[in-house]
This record gives sequence, structure tokens and C-alpha cells, in this order.
Amino acid sequence: MSYKIGVIGDKESVLPFKLFGFTVRYGIDLDAIHTAFDEMIDDEYGVIYITEDCAQKIANKIEKSLSDTTK
Repeated sequence: MSYKIGVIGDKESVLPFKLFGFTVRYGIDLDAIHTAFDEMIDDEYGVIYITEDCAQKIANKIEKSLSDTTK
């Protein structure tokens, strides 16, 4: 089984991941980060890399998502 890999963050930090074939979503504002994260969760990405700045903005959503997958 093959899983998709996604990356969320500011353009300068995440653009190089496109070279590896990862799905890249640029997000610096809260709405863009929420949308990108929700889409990747809904599409069942196996791995989602997210920059520290973006992760701090949606920390509660990440924690909830992690607790939902362990049930």
C-alpha cells in the first residue's frame, strides 16, 4: 500500500519538497493552514510534515486528529 506525503508551511520552507514528489501546500494565514490540513486528513495522507510556525497555529487540531486516529 502506498501513502501520500504532504507538506504544509511557508513557501520558502516547503517548496523544495516538491522535488521529491510530495504534495505541497503553502500556508501562513490560519485559514490556509486549516484548509490544507483538513484536506490532507480527509484524503488520508500517510505523512504530513508541517513547519513549526504553522503547527503552533493549529496545535489543538493536530492533537485532536492524533487522538482520533488512535481510537
